[in-house]
Amino acid sequence: MPLEPVPLSECCDYKSGCIVSRSIKKIPQISEGIFGLLIQSVYSPGMQKLDYAEVDRFINILKMGLKNTKKYYWVYDDYIYVSNPNLEAINVIAYYDDDFNPKDFSGCPDPNDEDPGTCVNPLDRAFKIPSYLEQQLVALVNDTLQKTYFRHIVDPVPDAKDDEKS
Repeated sequence: MPLEPVPLSECCDYKSGCIVSRSIKKIPQISEGIFGLLIQSVYSPGMQKLDYAEVDRFINILKMGLKNTKKYYWVYDDYIYVSNPNLEAINVIAYYDDDFNPKDFSGCPDPNDEDPGTCVNPLDRAFKIPSYLEQQLVALVNDTLQKTYFRHIVDPVPDAKDDEKS
């Protein structure tokens, strides 16, 4: 889910120069359980887990001036906020009430475009090779696969006998 930097005052009454990140689009409705929203986890692209905190708790941490290396997230007004203003995207694993297309929140362009960007799986892209080299490449790959996975020991004397000694 792509993020954009916004001032902290956008989601609370606290006035400061603090910048946080917010989801660009409103997130689908997340189900609620006994202990709050049913969010399993929120990760940065480097798979660093973000901790849940209400915005008031995050403001208290700022007011006390604690040196806190943890990164927090919270949900306000159907947007997800992250305490790290440098994050450009996050992964959210949650139980949603609404059906939605995950591609709408991926921030990736359509893979059928000329330049789909870096977030498209390389195996889904068209393989660009000159047509006169295609047959040689297929033969080379097949040969490598056969040598790797289909190794057979050739019997030097094909006499239909096992060469084991008893």
